[in-house]
Amino acid sequence: MPARISLFAFLSLSPLAIAQQTLVVGAGQPFPTIAAAVAVAQAGDTVLVQPGSHDVDVVIDKGIRLVGAPGALLRQPLFTFDGITVQGLPAGETFVMTGFSVDAASTIDVGLAAIDCAGQVVLRHLQQGGLRLFRVVATNSQQVHIAEGIVRAAVFTDSTVVLERILVDPSSFFSVTTTGGVTVFDTCSINANTAIPGVPAIAMNGGRLAITRSTVTSSQSGLAAISTTGGVVLLDPTTTVGAAGGPGVSGTAAVVTVPLRSLKTRYDEPGSALELENHGVAGELVVTVMSLPAPPFETPLGIAWVDPLQMEVVHAAVLPPSRLDTVSLPLPPLPSGLAVALQTVSFDAGTIALSSPSLVAVD
Repeated sequence: MPARISLFAFLSLSPLAIAQQTLVVGAGQPFPTIAAAVAVAQAGDTVLVQPGSHDVDVVIDKGIRLVGAPGALLRQPLFTFDGITVQGLPAGETFVMTGFSVDAASTIDVGLAAIDCAGQVVLRHLQQGGLRLFRVVATNSQQVHIAEGIVRAAVFTDSTVVLERILVDPSSFFSVTTTGGVTVFDTCSINANTAIPGVPAIAMNGGRLAITRSTVTSSQSGLAAISTTGGVVLLDPTTTVGAAGGPGVSGTAAVVTVPLRSLKTRYDEPGSALELENHGVAGELVVTVMSLPAPPFETPLGIAWVDPLQMEVVHAAVLPPSRLDTVSLPLPPLPSGLAVALQTVSFDAGTIALSSPSLVAVD
């Protein structure tokens, strides 16, 4: 109970819990297009997009919240590469995009890109529209969090990207390509394209790849599900890597099977609850902490995304034999687009480690 009281106080006093300017986009609203609202929005503002189809060809360089009301659809114009590009986001600012589907009538997929971002980029609830999906790119961006949705393809270069509950649809020339950096998949499904020869589910070029509670598959005869050139691949025993007649992982990367520690989060708006799901090593003590999103920093325990000077303990438990602990923390209703960072510290037989981080946003 004390942790929950502390959590309530934390959110109530947070500067992000204080309502900022909300710019409404839609027919009959003050702003006819998303680009028009973004042009005048300031860091901390919310751009609320009403139901209907909305064209996107916009570059965003500030920590705003782009929130889709139920029925908000995005459509990318022809002859444009990325529908929404977050570029040069300053350190200490957070961009949140949540609650959108692709317009089923769109002639192309909708691109989402994080380029040269020092701040945090949060993409949640990326939903399919007919045959159209989202495509995701991250380049030189160190805190990209993608959760709950389906994407056509993903290309990550020299970035740190954490993905939760994401399905990578195989109907693309590429599924996932990583070059340098760190990529973490938690409870994801990544599939190779069966129609295009020689395309693995994941093509890794150096860096570090960690996969837990996920499936990575290729049904092409003789083709590895994960093709590597250098780097390190960490596979939790809960992960399935399968290929039809070929190796699960090929190439020159070091492959290590080891229990990985991860944290999944979700804010349940109808029930006003924060859902936490810790996965780690059976018998270890896990302590989950929360803060406003903070710049990443290296620690002896791993990379941290929480602020050690302002973090609050929100939950503690000992992991059972299933290695899984879930809890629902009751919360008051929170402002749309609010983002917080959570991470779990694990204690096991004298060993201390950090889970993969999670950034949760409110629709």
